[in-house]
Amino acid sequence: MKINEDILCQSATLRQPKQRLRVTFPDGNSVCFNNATTTYLETLKRIGSDELSKINLEIGHLPLISRIEYPKYKGYMKPITDGWYVNTQSNTQQKFLQLHSINDTLQLNLNIEIDTDLEVTNEDTNKQKKTGKTSLLVQFPDGEFVAGDNPIDTFIQSVWKMGLNEVQHKEINISGKPLITRKQQYKSQIQVGTDQWIIIPATTKDKAKILRTIALMMRLDLKITII
Repeated sequence: MKINEDILCQSATLRQPKQRLRVTFPDGNSVCFNNATTTYLETLKRIGSDELSKINLEIGHLPLISRIEYPKYKGYMKPITDGWYVNTQSNTQQKFLQLHSINDTLQLNLNIEIDTDLEVTNEDTNKQKKTGKTSLLVQFPDGEFVAGDNPIDTFIQSVWKMGLNEVQHKEINISGKPLITRKQQYKSQIQVGTDQWIIIPATTKDKAKILRTIALMMRLDLKITII
């Protein structure tokens, strides 16, 4: 099915307040950056490399924390310390739950919080000046919001929520190419399932258009905002 530009026009919704993470260690020191991923990475760094090998969480049937940068999650594998990497393809709520699980496993006695009004106590020295980059926010009919750390993350998580198999059965095409294939056929694809690869539209606007097309075909009332 080719994308109909007239059908894709849809009004944006109000932006959901941004959630932050705050992690307080037993000694009273806390970590809270404006960006949840930075808080997440700094927390793992402070936990230390000696403990990282004891964490057995997985994403996509691969260890969450590893000494290997998985090609499957290119761009999401972030360095922690001493050769360890963590897969950051998750939203703020998922990172919150992951930290809780890590805290329970390692018995660290951390106080882990998630909220929209947590005070930032750490400055991200690696933060770059804004370059006009956009963000993507998707609200589903059940009221759940999907807002990843970047538009690619949001796009993939939204498709996951709609169901990979269900979306693939709609046989949606992008410029004559199938949106989802059983093996990698194009450089613009990312693996999102055991044997499923999805084309990632180049711009945030294009990602929103594809999501609206999928929603239309699946009769879902998605509300999509480009911020």
